Amino acid sequence: ESFGFVAECDIDPPGTLHEEMMGDPTLSAMKQFLDSSGIFEYFSLASETSYWNPAYDRITVFAPSSDVVAAYLMEAGVLDPNYKLGVAAHHIIYGELELDDLVRPEPHWTLPNRPITFVEDEDGTIRVEGTEVTVTPYEHWTLDGIVYYLDGVMDLPERPESAMTTVETTVETAQLVGGFQ
Repeated sequence: ESFGFVAECDIDPPGTLHEEMMGDPTLSAMKQFLDSSGIFEYFSLASETSYWNPAYDRITVFAPSSDVVAAYLMEAGVLDPNYKLGVAAHHIIYGELELDDLVRPEPHWTLPNRPITFVEDEDGTIRVEGTEVTVTPYEHWTLDGIVYYLDGVMDLPERPESAMTTVETTVETAQLVGGFQ
């Protein structure tokens, strides 16, 4: 009750990511792909308190439509379970990213610790850099994160080269530095 009248609201609050994907026919194949990869077991996505978690405790999922996932699986055939988990995890970033947060100079890092960078084309389309995969500019909010629709599956890229460098040195220097690696 506010200012002498009762306000009614017919809007249902969003469910968890798992619930929202289950209820969206467009995302049903991606949900099955994530389920079969075991990725949902990795998260506590059914937490009743997830709504109150700060944005960095939530996740962002980039979900291709059911048609796109089906076409990808038909082309790829039977996937190794570890590769399947990697591909599924490559569509998830820790932290809740709003649309304005996607395009930035530095990459975002997906769960398998692979970089992903988004660019904005001249016509305003946001796509995954180096691919033709585009992001639909629609934010599907859930209690534990946010979902963006993709028009393609992001293949798992090769791991970036290590930043470590081998240095030749004397035994004495190696012993001094050895504890600081």
